[in-house]
Amino acid sequence: MLAAAPGGGKSLVATNWAWRSQDPILYLAQDSPRSILKRFTALALGRRVSDIGEEDIDYWSGRIAEQGKREELVIATGSHNLDQLDAKLVALTEWLMQPPTLVFIDNLFDMRSEGNSYMDTGFYADLLPSLKQMAIRHDVGMVLLHHVTRGDEHGLGTERIRMKDLLFAGEREARHVWGVYRPRGNQVNVSILKNQDGAAEPSGGLYVTMDWHPEENLLLSR
Repeated sequence: MLAAAPGGGKSLVATNWAWRSQDPILYLAQDSPRSILKRFTALALGRRVSDIGEEDIDYWSGRIAEQGKREELVIATGSHNLDQLDAKLVALTEWLMQPPTLVFIDNLFDMRSEGNSYMDTGFYADLLPSLKQMAIRHDVGMVLLHHVTRGDEHGLGTERIRMKDLLFAGEREARHVWGVYRPRGNQVNVSILKNQDGAAEPSGGLYVTMDWHPEENLLLSR
């Protein structure tokens, strides 16, 4: 689970992670898909995001794939339900001869659940256990991006995220929960709130700091 306030840096972290991984990736660009495609195009071409026009975004599915740049990074746009996601995983497994290593769901809010709104607790009760079982069944890792909007402290995306801020965001089902925020300037912090494989701190006091280059949508380790 990757949690942050709107504009706090979730998609920034996710797109850099997906682009730099050399493994097969499925990225569900459900929230602002053209923006996500623009980010990936900037990373692929090493250009400023502001220099990527609408006509350049289609570069992603054409010349970039032909050049062998991350052809196993598959970006699916628009809202999905569980059946549609499952079908995509089956199809990708047949194409790749193995399941994708990671599935990025950007954002969890935009998944479709029959008869439920993301404002209802039933939305999470329906989706989260099903997504976990799907991950186990297909042997894939799932990274769920989640808006955190409770309270005023982190509403601008500049204050640390605490586990208590999440509420039904998948913190119980997830093996790892990270909070993302931008405390100052071109700096992005990733808090380790839950980590079943190592150290964590639910109050958000344990974090990793990265340098953000906004013009290129680029994150670099310090």
